[in-house]
Amino acid sequence: MNTQSLLQAALDSMKSAQADIQTIITLTDIAAPVNPLRVGAYAPPVIGEPGDWYFASTHTPPGHYGLDINLRTSPRGDVELGYPIRATCAGLVIFAGRARGTSWGNLIVTMSQDDQGVIYWRYGHCEVIMVERGMFVRSEQQIGTIGKGYNNRYYAHLHLDAARGLQGPGEWGNKDVEWLDPQKTWAAAGYGWEWGTS
Repeated sequence: MNTQSLLQAALDSMKSAQADIQTIITLTDIAAPVNPLRVGAYAPPVIGEPGDWYFASTHTPPGHYGLDINLRTSPRGDVELGYPIRATCAGLVIFAGRARGTSWGNLIVTMSQDDQGVIYWRYGHCEVIMVERGMFVRSEQQIGTIGKGYNNRYYAHLHLDAARGLQGPGEWGNKDVEWLDPQKTWAAAGYGWEWGTS
């Protein structure tokens, strides 16, 4: 099976999961006091004080989507390798595995819901994945560790992006989805942290 077929199969699997998830959303909105997909509280996606970290790349489409997060003490280094990755908010894991044929390496995709609709969060370049598809996660729960991408292509860092719209797990720059700036998404919900500078 070629790379395109693998990516299509992964996308088809995620679309199938989305149909199941929509049923969950409907049922929880009607029958449950707490929707497990509801964003609730946001938290930084890395352990430690946000001031210990900085954004090596920010959300500046079409050049870069989302954030690349590094330790301030480790520009151009691998000190971050193996550091915990936390869920920035509650949600449902809809993909957890290798994004084949791309530089992503191991990737985790979660689905959350806020007042405006569904948000898909992607945590890229993981060294270790600690969740599985179909698991609900809570804000601050460790879901993996920071890695270096496929074949150790990058210096160790966490890539985090967010969008309203489903895309393939390793897709980049899809114009058919509404990309969100994670910093602005956090701020709009009343969460702001003082991140370090490089």
